[in-house]
Amino acid sequence: MTISMYEASVPVFSARLKALSNVLATAEQNALDRKI
Repeated sequence: MTISMYEASVPVFSARLKALSNVLATAEQNALDRKI
């Protein structure tokens, strides 16, 4: 069975981008709370 680069990399990138999105949302909320 062969696996393409797309099949190997896209799920990983997608998961990392979702995690980064959560980190940025948390940072944004903290900045708003602190009125930075």
